[in-house]
Amino acid sequence: MTARLAGFLSGISADQNIALQRTKKGVSFIQPHEMAKRLNHLAFSEIRSDHYFTMLIAVLELATGVVSICQAGHPSPFLLKALGESIPLGDGGFPIGLFPEAEFTSVTSKLAPSDRLLIASDGVTECPNEDSILLEENGLEQLMASVSKAANDNFLPGMVSALKAYRGSGGFPDDISAVLLDYHGPPRAMNS
Repeated sequence: MTARLAGFLSGISADQNIALQRTKKGVSFIQPHEMAKRLNHLAFSEIRSDHYFTMLIAVLELATGVVSICQAGHPSPFLLKALGESIPLGDGGFPIGLFPEAEFTSVTSKLAPSDRLLIASDGVTECPNEDSILLEENGLEQLMASVSKAANDNFLPGMVSALKAYRGSGGFPDDISAVLLDYHGPPRAMNS
């Protein structure tokens, strides 16, 4: 299934990438909820598997800082404001390939310079401690607060260390992954 998904999102040809559309001005991204809808349709018409999957689809306009996000059963991403506040974005949504007629929505937020966006896998939010209590979204917010002042190079390693401390003995029962996007504002014009 992963190989098929990679093919649908290929960077080789814009005409074969379901996240892109041709317009009079060239090629542009479609809205994240439309991409989830296309993938859901393909899950039932072409992939035809008993499996479903979760994903988070985000499109960031670098010039404006506007980010559009569709959660397809994926944990909420967090907008980490420069002043330390963490704001969960989105409300979950259905996994792709679970219901043929599932509806998907996008949420939009605006990043200011020095804001960060954290996208973590369910292996993080569903990590149990030694008493089998899952970290969940509230625990993730506490972990983020404990490392929020860390420089970008140290933020994710700090999160992993804090998650290991929460877990206690033994390894993680599921894979953990995260992406940290640090927004610096609109790109500067290139001088030739």
